[in-house]
Amino acid sequence: AALLMKAGSPDRAAAVYQSLLRLTPKDVDAYLGLARAHMLTGDYRAAHLALVKAFVHNPNDVALRREMGLAGKLRYLDPASRYLTSA
Repeated sequence: AALLMKAGSPDRAAAVYQSLLRLTPKDVDAYLGLARAHMLTGDYRAAHLALVKAFVHNPNDVALRREMGLAGKLRYLDPASRYLTSA
């Protein structure tokens, strides 16, 4: 999955990370990889959700907490994440 990220294929990397998480649902590194893949595709809501799940399994990780905060801010600032619709 990391190679797919480096090759510029975050969608394919996300699919691999999701497969890994089906096998090992407590894999914090897989959640981090999934979150970063979602960030690269602009899906900040999914990125934030993946980071929250990683945080559940590793609540003492300060770097993870920072990354989760950043994803949360991006999610809030992204109009698509706030379900804005035209009138």
